Amino acid sequence: RGWNASRQKVPPRVRILEASWKFAVGDHVEFANRANEKLYRQRGKIIEIRPDENRVVVDGINPQKKLVRRTEEGEGGAKTIWGPVHYSNIALIDPTTNQAMRSELKTRGNKKVRVLKPSGYVLPFPKGQPLIRPSEGDSPFDTAAQHVHEITYKGYDEYMRNAKFS
Repeated sequence: RGWNASRQKVPPRVRILEASWKFAVGDHVEFANRANEKLYRQRGKIIEIRPDENRVVVDGINPQKKLVRRTEEGEGGAKTIWGPVHYSNIALIDPTTNQAMRSELKTRGNKKVRVLKPSGYVLPFPKGQPLIRPSEGDSPFDTAAQHVHEITYKGYDEYMRNAKFS
């Protein structure tokens, strides 16, 4: 029973839907879990959101050392990276009071906004920032829009009819 990458992912029944995430890339947050005194009240900016794991990577919270092999491009050695933390352990920072606060999602018009609980401050999602991980663009394996509805699988019966057995 060793480590397995599939064990790191949260099962779909426990996973938080992407539409109900209250955090976005670029938000300023504070670590709000008192159980971890080392990280408690540390602040940073969200770099990456990992919805499959229910975790976020925050610049300035949870530093970890990673050993990097020396390559032609650069030196090797120990490199500091920011480890992921569970989304329930962070809180948004209110820009007016500079304090960490709970938030809830509300719909204003046809836009989703975040309302910070005690102050009632409306915090819109950042413009031009992706809510989830940035994609690397279109992959060569993606199907072009004009070919999406084409039927490409003929089925086993048609394959057997056209097959030439020698």
